[in-house]
Amino acid sequence: MSSHVLLGAGEVRLMFQAVTQAPSVHNIQPWVLELHERSVQVFERWDDAIPRHDPKDRDRLISCGAAVTNLELAVRHLGWETTTTPFPDHGHPDLVASVTAVRPYVPTSSERDLYRAIPYRVATGSGSMVIPCRKTRSAP
Repeated sequence: MSSHVLLGAGEVRLMFQAVTQAPSVHNIQPWVLELHERSVQVFERWDDAIPRHDPKDRDRLISCGAAVTNLELAVRHLGWETTTTPFPDHGHPDLVASVTAVRPYVPTSSERDLYRAIPYRVATGSGSMVIPCRKTRSAP
């Protein structure tokens, strides 16, 4: 990846895939991304409101937070240190966060593990999620 531009077609695809795999309330993915040269802004969408289930929009905002987390992991996986600014513009309350690629970066082993785990989240339709795990031996 170029050290000057973050958003080539492959990078956009990788980030989009990570974000769309984030858990969300009723799998409605209540966010939209706005791409810039070195940053991605995450906006909360209001067109799929579910007032009976989530009257205070708490679950929608938590879903957006999961999308931001997956986005951060994807950008780090691409070799960039990230700076995330939550609610960066009080004039746009639907702007949940701005994730900026700051400088080249080698992700930690924990970040690599978390990024690799993204595709293994499975929605059950019951409001919970299942993450497949390997069986490990019990501690003595």
